[in-house]
Amino acid sequence: MVPVHLILFLLAISVEGILAISPCNQTFTGNVTVSPGEIPTNVMNCTFNFSINPNSDTLMLVFSSLGCLSSGDNITISADSKIITTITSENDRVTVVSTSNFTVVTLLRGSGNKTLTFKLDYKKECTQEVDPSLGFLSSPKHLPLTKKIIKCTYNVISPEGQITLLGFTSFNFKSGSLNVNGINVTAGQNRTLPDDLLIPSNTAIILSLPSNENKTEEFISILSLVNDDCSNKTFSVYDNFIYTSSAGAVCHRMIDGPNGTLVVTVKSWQTDSLDILQFRDGLSQEDKPLISGSSVKDNIVLVSSGSKMSMHLEFKPTIKRRVEISFTSQASGGLVKVGSDITYISAMSGGKDGVFQCTLDAGKKVSLTNFNMSNNGTVEVYDGNIIIGNPVFTIKNTSLPIPVFMQTNQMTIVTKSVLSSYTFRATTGMAQDCDQFSQLALGSYAVKSLGPNDTFTCNLIILPMSKADYGGTIQLTSLDLCPGDKVTISEGITSLNAQKELVSFTYNSNYQFIPQLIFGADKGARIVTALSKCDKRQAGVVVAASYDMKTLSSVCGKQPQSPSGTVRSPYYPLRYPVNLECQWTFENKNNSFLYLTVDKLNITVGNSLKLTGDKTEFDFTADKTLGKDLIFSKSKDLILSLTSVSKDGTLVIPGEGFVINYEYLDCGGSRNANFSETFSGDKKDCRWIVSLPKTTQDSVNAISSVYIIKAKLKVSENYVPGSLTVYDGTNMTVNTLNLANLSSGKELTFLSRVDTIIIQYKNVTTKNFTLAVTITGYLCANFCQNGICMHDEWRCNNINDCGDNSDELHCSAPPPPSSTPSPQPKPAPKEDKGQVPGFWLAIMLIIGLIIGILLPFIIPAIFRRMRKRNYNRMTDMGNPEA
Repeated sequence: MVPVHLILFLLAISVEGILAISPCNQTFTGNVTVSPGEIPTNVMNCTFNFSINPNSDTLMLVFSSLGCLSSGDNITISADSKIITTITSENDRVTVVSTSNFTVVTLLRGSGNKTLTFKLDYKKECTQEVDPSLGFLSSPKHLPLTKKIIKCTYNVISPEGQITLLGFTSFNFKSGSLNVNGINVTAGQNRTLPDDLLIPSNTAIILSLPSNENKTEEFISILSLVNDDCSNKTFSVYDNFIYTSSAGAVCHRMIDGPNGTLVVTVKSWQTDSLDILQFRDGLSQEDKPLISGSSVKDNIVLVSSGSKMSMHLEFKPTIKRRVEISFTSQASGGLVKVGSDITYISAMSGGKDGVFQCTLDAGKKVSLTNFNMSNNGTVEVYDGNIIIGNPVFTIKNTSLPIPVFMQTNQMTIVTKSVLSSYTFRATTGMAQDCDQFSQLALGSYAVKSLGPNDTFTCNLIILPMSKADYGGTIQLTSLDLCPGDKVTISEGITSLNAQKELVSFTYNSNYQFIPQLIFGADKGARIVTALSKCDKRQAGVVVAASYDMKTLSSVCGKQPQSPSGTVRSPYYPLRYPVNLECQWTFENKNNSFLYLTVDKLNITVGNSLKLTGDKTEFDFTADKTLGKDLIFSKSKDLILSLTSVSKDGTLVIPGEGFVINYEYLDCGGSRNANFSETFSGDKKDCRWIVSLPKTTQDSVNAISSVYIIKAKLKVSENYVPGSLTVYDGTNMTVNTLNLANLSSGKELTFLSRVDTIIIQYKNVTTKNFTLAVTITGYLCANFCQNGICMHDEWRCNNINDCGDNSDELHCSAPPPPSSTPSPQPKPAPKEDKGQVPGFWLAIMLIIGLIIGILLPFIIPAIFRRMRKRNYNRMTDMGNPEA
């Protein structure tokens, strides 16, 4: 239960006695103080009177600390049968003056369960000593005066080292007046409240209440003590406030500059979290705070709408802090009103810098939608109130090419050396997530619709970044379009920086798969969403996207550093982005050979993957290099480039990309003719890709004419078996040939399956030897189903030489004629030198009959034994020639 106590203070001129009585039914006159007084619980109402001489006296009653009254309790003060005021539990402090000969105080209790104890004082003149720590001062409650003018004097007493801040929250005078230190206080033109006042100790405030009032005149003010050493009023153009201390303090600074506006900069704000700082756009309590509380931080800039500004600080006695705040005056600039055109002429400031600022209510966004400059100059636009670092947008010697959307409710514009007039307009942005102007390295974006009747255009503008080796990616994560809708993504944000449309989507677009898009960080990007009226549209997200600014090397083009490794297209095995231009540089530090194995290759038509160098230009997609190894001779640095540049906004779904393995070799190369190579001890790893030379006939008969290689290998002395490996195909994943019969001074001859073989040398000795290779092309007539050339002897020999068993199919039918030569052609028949004797003829017939019976069994067995010795399972090699 809230205690119910009544405390009434009467400030008397002199106290002649103290009477411990109940005031009920009493009449008080003269100089009397009643303290304490008690109203018993059984007394539900109490009335007492004050009597004065109305010709010479003015009764002054001051009631304070009345929060102890309970709900239902009230005190009514009346005179001449008229109520002056009623006090309830909601009142904190009430002052009453009366010129009536009888003033009646009536207490009505809501309940009588507690005794009300109170102190009662009164004074027969309107004077009062005011303690600023009480917190407020107001004019007394009174009835319209008909007999005389009332003058009340308030003496404000401040402790040593402090002065009093007097601020008005209500001010209503027509014929009355309020005088402070001999100066009449008034509200300015078109103002309702006077400016705040800083008054020293022992300041007299004189209130005059005239007679014949039609309406009560009054003022209500707040009082607070501030430190004298850090509070003042200044009229200087420049004022610098510096405070360094660990002691508590309250400071109030009022700046009244020349014509123009003020700019305040918080240069340092190293304080405790309990400290308070507030700036007002003017000097009175009716002026709107520019900033307060926890929003204060280092380097914030605030701009006034006129030449006046106040600053109020409260430092708690905790940690040592340093605060530095500067105030400067400017001939141009100021607060910008949303939706209004602001015209500035440079003659006002001679082309000096100007600071403009626009602040909206929390939860709203501000946009700069128009800026026209007729001559030279630079304009910087900042999101928020900090103008250190990179601006959101910079305008140089031109007009604003695009609207600039802030992410906050505040925008600061700084004009520099503008020697001409200009006009600009700030507006309230659209929906909170519709128009965005971003300079973030990472973010997300969404456009939401409220339903079928929504028709609007939204922009996401990603500002360019000046950082080197930076790029950006955009990934649309959701699209839900209606007929007439369109979403356009462009690299660049205006025509001034070569804006290029990357892709656009409409209702009919195929956007089941939406690839990532790459844009240059130095150009920025823009997403424009235009929605039309659509009866079928549901409320919700129409477009959603994410964007990321990162180093290009983290997206693609990371330079190969190891002697061997793998390079991949971005995001493999996912599809690579649109508008991609990636480069990997293979540095030839040791004058070596670059060996590439194309493991995976899926590049969309219209995109390209190329390797270029000093004398090299190789197109991977044109040469169908999937599954083929490549080697590039000694050269300068080689650059691998993947390009997927979009054309005219048409979406081309990119491929999955590529996986290429690389190695640096000591020697090797590509060969399409006979060659010889001498190996020395310093050669560790060498490879040759041997293929038949291309001819005009090859291109004409590309389908029907396929050649394979007949190769002869010959090595000199010092050859070490095992140092050479021959791969029968276009890469090193195919089977190797059997080189067991290769030795010094002998030739090894074999037929390949395709038109390419790879010879590898691994150093196993310090001695030198020479390898000679002779190649001949032969036309292939029959093919395995897997595409390799089917040699004649593979057909129906009960061995899966093709690898897919297609050489063993349909063996009941005779094999088709072949034009493929045998590695060992049959010897020419000898000349007949006479008739054979008869008995020899009989013997020969018998022997022939036996051979005829056994031959179908003997020859295949011999042939299989020879192949088993000279070939591996997937390798075809002929008998060695002497």
